[in-house]
Amino acid sequence: MAQNDIVVDANVMALFGSRAGGVHESLFTWLGCCGGLCVSNSLLNEYGRQHSIFVSALIAKITREGRLSKIKNSTIDRFYKDKNYAYTCNHEDILIARTVFRSFRKLLVSNDLRLRNDINGFSRINGVSPRAVAVVGRDDLMPPAAGCPATKH
Repeated sequence: MAQNDIVVDANVMALFGSRAGGVHESLFTWLGCCGGLCVSNSLLNEYGRQHSIFVSALIAKITREGRLSKIKNSTIDRFYKDKNYAYTCNHEDILIARTVFRSFRKLLVSNDLRLRNDINGFSRINGVSPRAVAVVGRDDLMPPAAGCPATKH
């Protein structure tokens, strides 16, 4: 698992390569040059349903460069710390939340307010407070990499 990985919801990934994705330009630049992406099978399937050549190319590049962390379904299924948690997001998004909880940095970028609220309201896991944002800041795009314009301050 990469120490700089983040989880990107499909509703944000769908903006990659579009004019609407401009607000996420630094995120997509960072993912393209040095960032790590953490996914589950269900999240990869959601990306695939978008039929975007831009997303497919980005996933292929990140995978080829060893920056894709894939959480197995069995690992997600064994997460029981949310057994009594009252989720407000839809049922499918619970798998995304569990992917975030199993990731190293426990950071999600999503346009889904309910999912973000659920993650931000969850207790610490292994000493890390899960966090979800609509737009990542430059400080979230760590570590800074030489030649990566997304991490220049």
